[in-house]
Amino acid sequence: MNIFFVRHGATIWNQTGKWQGTIDIELSDLGREQAIEAAKKLRSEDFSIIYSSHKSRALETAGIIAGETGKNVVVDRRIAERNMGIFEGMTTVEIGRMMGREMNVVDIVSCTDPVEGMESLDDQFSRGKEFIEEIKSHGKDAVVVSHGVMIGIMLEILTGDDFKYRKIENCQIIREKIL
Repeated sequence: MNIFFVRHGATIWNQTGKWQGTIDIELSDLGREQAIEAAKKLRSEDFSIIYSSHKSRALETAGIIAGETGKNVVVDRRIAERNMGIFEGMTTVEIGRMMGREMNVVDIVSCTDPVEGMESLDDQFSRGKEFIEEIKSHGKDAVVVSHGVMIGIMLEILTGDDFKYRKIENCQIIREKIL
């Protein structure tokens, strides 16, 4: 069984370095072009279904892939990005200023500090594990359109590789073979 993980196409916020989390930002023109290219690459793959986060940036990416491949999209809220609480809409530099220390992307994605409104990493891992176990039980090749941190977490669940150090580009396709 193969799972093809696809991070959604770029948004204006990706291009300006703002953290999105649960804020529903649509694809930019660049993001739509990236999704079309990813869809063309996936056209030759033999998968049965496309799972997508309910966020518009992921759902539009999944829709473009579906249009190119003729596969159905199933929306699953468990694969949405982590709720980043009050960090949402801020840049990494702004978050560092607010926290009173220099921070980088790894510091933010692995943050366990008490941050107003932020989902715990344990909860995000639980969502990811539940989703992965369910689609593995189906035993069919699938495309999963989600978000950078969430894809990293699902890959850590499958491979053991630490999600914090995995940079996933917009519309990058990662094939993971499941035995």
